[in-house]
Amino acid sequence: MSIFVPNKVYLRGILLHYFIQKKSAAEAHRILVQTYGDNALSDTTCRDWFRRFKNNDFELEDKERSGAPKKFQDKELEQLLDEDPSQTLSELGKILQVDESTVSKRLKGLGMIQKQGHWVPYELKPRDVERRFGTCELLLQRQKRKGFLHRIVTGDEKWIHYDNPKPTFRRSIGRRGSPRKICSDNATNFVLNASYKSANCAFLRTSINGEIGDALQERGLEALFLHIRRI
Repeated sequence: MSIFVPNKVYLRGILLHYFIQKKSAAEAHRILVQTYGDNALSDTTCRDWFRRFKNNDFELEDKERSGAPKKFQDKELEQLLDEDPSQTLSELGKILQVDESTVSKRLKGLGMIQKQGHWVPYELKPRDVERRFGTCELLLQRQKRKGFLHRIVTGDEKWIHYDNPKPTFRRSIGRRGSPRKICSDNATNFVLNASYKSANCAFLRTSINGEIGDALQERGLEALFLHIRRI
């Protein structure tokens, strides 16, 4: 034989029944305890519900708390990304009326990652695979008709330390201490920017000039630049 265990909404309905019968909250609580024992609502809870009934609030279901996160369907988020995959977490959160952390968790659950400012699936969907395959096929056909790959220019940059003397390899047996600094804290760094066209260096620029540039020329670095240009 199964034992009936009432839920809270069922018990609230009984409280409403006793309220309509003009019983007090204390009487209603006593009857609930006699009937349902440990499953009955507490005296404080009964009084709270009677107070609601007196204020003409007869909704027995729990109301959504203001601090509780708003729920939304994944389809809503997917539709927004289909319309504009470059939307930020803040923008998506405002549209869905949730905070950024909630959007971030759902994006992670959907397997979406951000690449170059766009939300894309970590694992490509069949339509994305097909689209990429078609693009590659068109590029190969274009290369066969009229070569264009040799005209593509790409770029890169490299941080180079201005003063980097060769380290000494002499060791003192049996002595321990902090390693000697090779470069000073106030040493100068600069960026070497290079653009490559096919296998040749098409453009080379540095962020240095003036005395530092003259010093580098004396150290033979300018010869290295010329060598790169002649590759």
